[in-house]
Amino acid sequence: MTVRGNRGAIYNAENECITAYFSSVEGGQVFSDRVCRSKWWRDRAITPPVKHIIIKYPVPAGMSGTYLLDEGLGEIRFTPLALSGLNMCHEHAHFLTWIYPDQYRNPHNHDEEDHSPTFARMELEIVKRFLSQADGAQLEKYFIKWKVKY
Repeated sequence: MTVRGNRGAIYNAENECITAYFSSVEGGQVFSDRVCRSKWWRDRAITPPVKHIIIKYPVPAGMSGTYLLDEGLGEIRFTPLALSGLNMCHEHAHFLTWIYPDQYRNPHNHDEEDHSPTFARMELEIVKRFLSQADGAQLEKYFIKWKVKY
């Protein structure tokens, strides 16, 4: 499957990155809790803010996705082999950048708007702040290579 536009460029950049994987779903949950409890997250959250995200892993093959379960409660479902720090940051960025109210209630539809320059910037910020500056520099290098708009 060929994905074009900013979405495709983001996926291509991410696929070139070397990233660590969480050894367990519990490790992923601890990471998510640290992000969601941070002042940084609260300062950027849209209304109503997602205050807690449940990490589900593994879910059947397909694409990982973000879902709003209730006001303030989100869920990220990760497919097998997708529980990496970079994927975690990518999915968290969706909670901060959804554009349409119906996107906030339903699984995002992966339209180009869902992977906008604002989304790419937010993902890069999350990577730099919660993974490492080195991971952020690596992602940014590949964003430039693949001409991601951010």
